[in-house]
Amino acid sequence: MPKQRKFQIHEASSYRSFLLIRPDDPDLPALTMLREVLKVLQAGHGNFSPRRESFPDTQVGDLIFEIISEDNSFKGLTDAAVQCISQQIENWDYDQDMIRWEQFVEGMVLIDYRYLH
Repeated sequence: MPKQRKFQIHEASSYRSFLLIRPDDPDLPALTMLREVLKVLQAGHGNFSPRRESFPDTQVGDLIFEIISEDNSFKGLTDAAVQCISQQIENWDYDQDMIRWEQFVEGMVLIDYRYLH
C-alpha cells in the first residue's frame, strides 16, 4: 500500500471565520488528520474566531482552518466544517485535490490548511 502523503499547505486570505486545531502529531498523514479533526468537531470542541490573529497562543504545527458559511454561529460553522471534511474523507480515493480548494463557490464551504511559521 503506498504511503499516504502529508498535507499540502498553502495560505488563503480574506475569509470570514477561522478554526484552530492543535494536533498531537502535526506529521500525521492527511486522511488520518481529517478524521481526527472530524472527531473534534463532532464532539463540539471547535475553537472558532473571526480573525486568524485572534488566536494569541498559536504554535508551530497548529492548523488554521478558514471557513465560509452562510451561518456564522458556532453551530453553523461547526456544521459547515463537518460537512466539508466528511465530503473530503468520502471522496478521498477519487479527488485528493479537494483538500486544496482555493476557489469559493457561493453556497459551498472553503477550508484551507496552513502551518504557522
